[in-house]
Amino acid sequence: GTTKELRYQDEFCAVFDSKAHDAATHLLVVPKVHVPTINSPGAAKMVAHFISVADALAPGSTLCFHRPPFNTVGHLHMHVLVPPFRSSFKRFKHEPSCRKFWTLDARLLTLPEVELPIASKL
Repeated sequence: GTTKELRYQDEFCAVFDSKAHDAATHLLVVPKVHVPTINSPGAAKMVAHFISVADALAPGSTLCFHRPPFNTVGHLHMHVLVPPFRSSFKRFKHEPSCRKFWTLDARLLTLPEVELPIASKL
């Protein structure tokens, strides 16, 4: 495959455009260490940093994770989405749902304290 152009990277994560391009802006924030899903031990420690990075790159975007078994990639990644979506199906695919998708607002209610520094300036 081809190397994706990174939008941002630091010691904890990398950010690049999703190949799906489901929305006008569709970025993925991916940890540099392997974390299988949002449910995995250690995932919570990364979320606050991911949020800070995403907010700097795409203020006001929708930030979310696919929830097992609806995740199609075996590595944690946070979607950063700014509408409009390419189609009604793409909008449905990324609509928050308690069964298939977690928005950060819902997930953060159950996350423990984070230990990573928050990105201050990108």
